[in-house]
Amino acid sequence: MVRIGQGTCPTATRERASYTLEGLVATGVFFVLLALVVQVGFLILARSAAATSLEASLRRAVVLELDDETLIERIERDVAAVVPGVSNLVVEVQSSDAVVVASVSFRWVPPGPDFVPVTVVIERSAARVVPP
Repeated sequence: MVRIGQGTCPTATRERASYTLEGLVATGVFFVLLALVVQVGFLILARSAAATSLEASLRRAVVLELDDETLIERIERDVAAVVPGVSNLVVEVQSSDAVVVASVSFRWVPPGPDFVPVTVVIERSAARVVPP
């Protein structure tokens, strides 16, 4: 029989060690899941910011009647400015008399650990302004 203050039981020591180990594993799993959730949230924000920037650039280009090269430069500058972590940015523009179509693809590098390489592809179009 073990009395309080006169030593410890080996079983109690093993149980405390087991609880400590389980707590460390649970804490590690929690932080990995937290990092994953934060990265998914940042990815959603990055994609939304890139799409909004692309739409705005297209609308301005249509109103100002910009050529394709100038439009590509503006889209690259605008997307790089609003989306942190952009790399390998590729912009393609196709224009006709009625519509301008732009496609943007980039590799997004999240803040923190980079678990999985993520490539974002966005395509938007804008109708050209036709005089009456």
